[in-house]
Amino acid sequence: TAARLRWVQEEIGFYYLINHGISGNLIRRALEQVQLLHNLPIEKKLELKVDDKSTGYVPIKSTVYVSSTVNTNTKKDLNANFRIVRERPIDHPSVKAGRRFTGPNKWPNTMLLPDFKTVMLEYLNAMETLAHSLLPLYALALELKPDYFDEYFTDPTWLTRNVHYPPEIPEENQFGISPHRDHGFITLIPISEVPGLEVRSEDNNWISANYIENALIVNSGEFMTKWTNGRFIATPHRVLSPGKDRYISAFFFNPNWDVK
Repeated sequence: TAARLRWVQEEIGFYYLINHGISGNLIRRALEQVQLLHNLPIEKKLELKVDDKSTGYVPIKSTVYVSSTVNTNTKKDLNANFRIVRERPIDHPSVKAGRRFTGPNKWPNTMLLPDFKTVMLEYLNAMETLAHSLLPLYALALELKPDYFDEYFTDPTWLTRNVHYPPEIPEENQFGISPHRDHGFITLIPISEVPGLEVRSEDNNWISANYIENALIVNSGEFMTKWTNGRFIATPHRVLSPGKDRYISAFFFNPNWDVK
């Protein structure tokens, strides 16, 4: 399996993960909560608007993906998203230091969404457990000891983008999310039945990520590429504006804050 993963990460950078231990029911419940949040009135969502700690709500057409090395992105992306990071106590050193991507999280009022926090934490904790379980496989794929990565992920700096892609007609060079490479270690994403995600092949063609029930898509980012001296690639991808509302929860798994 490690040899197969090595080939995928050197040649393609994206793969489907099945039999991963996270129930389809939990994934569906989490995505239902994401949809419920995005269906709230805009004034309620703006009460949770993202701040300099990078948690909270980001309205549609708020960002231009200027950090992309894939495309000269000039138009604002056609998505709204809600950012959740690893839940940490208020006295955690990273929270007290005011570090980005470490919390505290902003949670919607329980009167509006009574199950949101409970369901999302159950789902995201399951995603963290799954991501941790992949570390020995990545180590073996790099001909390292299985526990090589363990010391770097004792308090991982993961973050999530819980996204709504509405069916808007894009302008020229405008996307649900613009062409880019992910920046982190690995990304895990449940596959939506509504198409939109496309991955760029080595011959510069765009390949649609077709739906497989209860599967996750996993890809590596630029942090992984640097850590492996370019061996494991970060593949360009994009999301097209869909034909109908599309909801997704992207889980970006990264090492501890101080890992260089």
